[in-house]
Amino acid sequence: MLYLTYKKNFYILAFLFIIHLILSRSFDISFKKRFSWGEIEICLKCKEGYIVDSKVYSDAMDYEVITEISKKINGIRFEMECIINSIRELNQDGIKSPIIEEVTDWLNENT
Repeated sequence: MLYLTYKKNFYILAFLFIIHLILSRSFDISFKKRFSWGEIEICLKCKEGYIVDSKVYSDAMDYEVITEISKKINGIRFEMECIINSIRELNQDGIKSPIIEEVTDWLNENT
């Protein structure tokens, strides 16, 4: 019985991984890095210099911040300074997390 449960879980995880690969291919650009709190991948789809869609994947425990990052960068110009400033605005919106500062520092290194 335990073997069947393990096998079923394996297939579910494999299926989810394949879906993740398919979805991430539909994006033009992605940034990925591992931090002490987990890994983050920022996937962006751009059109005419603007971010028209974004997905942020992470294994961080603070899922709310990750979701808010994705929402915050939709619709802005595809310029690193605009992306960084939009993510930093989350601190002003009342979301306090070290994730925000570490992600913005990392993105700032890439400019």
